[in-house]
Amino acid sequence: MRKEMKEAGELKAREKEEKWHWADGIAKQLATKKPKSKKDYVCAAGITPSGTVHIGNFREVITVELVARALRKLGKKVRFIYSWDNIDRLRKIPKNLPEKKQREFQNYIGMPLTKVPDPFDCHKNYAEHFQEEFCQQLPKVGIFPEFINQAEMYGSCKYAKEIKFVLENKEKIKEILNKYKTEEKISEEWQPVQVYCEKCLKDTTKILFWQGYEIEYVCECGFKNKIDFRKKGIVKLPWRIDWPMRWHFYKVDFEPGGKEHSTPGGSFTTGSEIIREIYKEQPPVYQKYDFIIIKGAGGKISSSLGNVITLRDCLEIYEPQILRYLFVASRPNREFAIAFDADVIKIYAEYDKLEQDYFAGKLCEKERRIYELSQVSEKKPVLFYAPSFRELIELVQCKTEKEIIAIKKGEGKIKNEEDEKRTAARIALVKNWLKKAPQEFKFTILEKPDKQKLKNIPNEYIAALRDLGKAIEYLTEEQQVRTVITEIIEKHKLDIKTFFKAAYLVILGKEEGPRLSGLLILEKEKILGLLKQI
Repeated sequence: MRKEMKEAGELKAREKEEKWHWADGIAKQLATKKPKSKKDYVCAAGITPSGTVHIGNFREVITVELVARALRKLGKKVRFIYSWDNIDRLRKIPKNLPEKKQREFQNYIGMPLTKVPDPFDCHKNYAEHFQEEFCQQLPKVGIFPEFINQAEMYGSCKYAKEIKFVLENKEKIKEILNKYKTEEKISEEWQPVQVYCEKCLKDTTKILFWQGYEIEYVCECGFKNKIDFRKKGIVKLPWRIDWPMRWHFYKVDFEPGGKEHSTPGGSFTTGSEIIREIYKEQPPVYQKYDFIIIKGAGGKISSSLGNVITLRDCLEIYEPQILRYLFVASRPNREFAIAFDADVIKIYAEYDKLEQDYFAGKLCEKERRIYELSQVSEKKPVLFYAPSFRELIELVQCKTEKEIIAIKKGEGKIKNEEDEKRTAARIALVKNWLKKAPQEFKFTILEKPDKQKLKNIPNEYIAALRDLGKAIEYLTEEQQVRTVITEIIEKHKLDIKTFFKAAYLVILGKEEGPRLSGLLILEKEKILGLLKQI
């Protein structure tokens, strides 16, 4: 009774602290802000594929996806758009490109990413190479945006009217941008558009004249021409103007932005002022998101620096719903680390407990939403079994997948095909993790004792281990083994740590290993053979 009262008190305290999940809070804000007549809520995200699209970039897309889900839960229709800003120029060469390509690709700096060749020679162009892998991984985590190819939009002159509108409002836009410039102000020659040269394809151009839909330009390469940008899609808006233009064009209601865009005077500040003053519209509801770091590496992940972890990399270690959980459980404006070390075990344990508590009805509303939003599907969650990550670390190093599944079926844990599928999937993830796991988690049972190491084990410990071998021969439960170990240590008056060290030296050839009681049950026959040889 006391325990139940304590749990109820803790639940109430958590609800009082923060009742709603942040995504639900944003959805309610949107529903209140927008008129009831609005048919679709437009939620937007985007990235420039300047290099490998990494897990830090994923934070933007999942932030939008979570708000979109929360809106749908309120019965709203949502258009979730994701822009590939692939008409942006190649600014610098990522350091993870082959050395030969590092030199060669200097020649392409200044070209739109879709005009730069694929450095790995497997896609049509540079942008497509880096877009494709990310697109392939998103469905695995339940994310299905409507992709918008900005190179195609600009290239097919879809924004011609918007470009003309910006040119006509050049002075007002210039005044807004200058307001937030702390150093040199914008020059008199400045134009609010960029032109890619038709000959060299670079943006090293200067606008000589514009009127209506006509622009005359000259390039550093010597090429000069007058074009109608309703017919030639080589004119684009710079980022600080392009962003508010798209808010207007797509009627965006919600869009997050990274830390770098969210500083006072940053691109969200200027974009908000441009949309208000020039377009006479309101900016979208905005959410700043912070950086992701990889535990042990530190610092910001960067495509250009080449120090990246991708969505694919994460899905080789984490179940899709657990990877989602890491983002769902953390507010977007807080930096957090994704672990690939021993903390992976802790994260799996946290999620497994959340899952059990969800189906046991022990969670407050916010915690329930964390679990629900972590799921790959938006359907009502269904509980399927999987062994703990920690247990599987031991099992996969001494049993095959087939044997593990048979053990769990025998224990009555695996009851259906979905239980078996999830168990098999988690086994594969544990095996992936073990490839780079700390050495303390890796082990191999010896075929025979290492005679050299046996010499370093005192006789009384050897005698105790022989007794252990005799005592466990007919035991089938871990608790029974733990009791026997305690009795043997007390009987021989041994130091506990030294006993375990001796046991691991005999069985594994090293001084530490997994839970001894579990190992003795799992590989009893093999270990009994070892203990009989000492």
